[in-house]
Amino acid sequence: MRKVSFSDLLNLALLYGFDVSNMAAAVRGPNGSVKPSSLKKIPLEFGMYQACQSRAVNGKPAPVTLTELLEEIDPSENYPGCELNAFERQLAVRNLNVNGKAAVTLEEFYNTPENRVLFPEFINTQVKVGQLLGRYTLRDEDLIAVVTQIESGTYQAASIDETQDVSMGVVGQGVEFPTVSITVGDETIKLKKHGMLIKATYEHMRRIRANKMAVFFQLAGFRMMLDKTEDAVSVTINGDGNGNSAPVDTIGAIGFKNFVKFLAEFEPYEIRILAADKTNWIELMSMADFNNSLVAQQFFSTGNAITPFGSPVRRHDPSSSILSDKVLGVDASRALERIEESNASLTETERLVTSQWQNIAISDVVGYARIITNAARVWDTTNDLP
Repeated sequence: MRKVSFSDLLNLALLYGFDVSNMAAAVRGPNGSVKPSSLKKIPLEFGMYQACQSRAVNGKPAPVTLTELLEEIDPSENYPGCELNAFERQLAVRNLNVNGKAAVTLEEFYNTPENRVLFPEFINTQVKVGQLLGRYTLRDEDLIAVVTQIESGTYQAASIDETQDVSMGVVGQGVEFPTVSITVGDETIKLKKHGMLIKATYEHMRRIRANKMAVFFQLAGFRMMLDKTEDAVSVTINGDGNGNSAPVDTIGAIGFKNFVKFLAEFEPYEIRILAADKTNWIELMSMADFNNSLVAQQFFSTGNAITPFGSPVRRHDPSSSILSDKVLGVDASRALERIEESNASLTETERLVTSQWQNIAISDVVGYARIITNAARVWDTTNDLP
């Protein structure tokens, strides 16, 4: 697991155009409009995390977060007009303000056993906020059609062979129905652990205010999201090892006509998301045919551009060059499956609750598998077709 410094994450945030000075202000938490005395104080214990992880539906793993468990115990609908969720209300009722000038130090989370129970979920919520950063950044969830929870670190994915010639016409009496085979891939999908280690002494960390650490946890979440997205893009383009790499269309340079050619290759699927590196992202977003006063008015006033044929254009350009000279088009409702290990936690919950930590490990265990091969295609922008 890599060790990442705060300055590295800060530089990454600046590279993607984040207003880092305002990130801490975006951390939700108790505020002056909420009276802690009006909130229900739920007894908290470490076993609640174990209960979250052991949840199942019809015998299948279906873990929930501590926030979701608290919502079941104390639903937000009982507090009309209150913007805090169940977890945030438990922070408020214990005077653990994690926002603004009055934010508590991390030491406050260790003043009582119940406060300690809230600390791992505080980290998890901020990591998840970080995974949503970046208005134009591609996230793995942009490509996902199905999420599957499993209990082990390997998985065999099922897919449909699209090369089968099957007619759905009228079937005569006594004639067998056409057959479509759903097969399980020969290659097993291996899940990967994505994460990082936040290293600092407890004596130093305990004096840092919660809103400042929230910024760090958010940036850590953003970095982890980029790593997972890189895997998702790689599997979408190159396949999961079972001969299902995305078709490549050598159409040529980015332009309106070539875009229409790419669009035409997708039938019967639809382009629901486009991804490109910085160079091609700029080309797509500035195509002359979509560059008019209507686009400019919306872009300047909201930051949301009218995208080509209604397909959002996302930027993906980490350290690798997987999308160099390419545009990836994906029908996100049919292309990719994300496999998650059900008992893999974002944080080392038990150690954070029961001891004074020195390192905080943040991780996620996921893998990706193709579902329908032709639901994703690659536009090679280097050479025009004759």
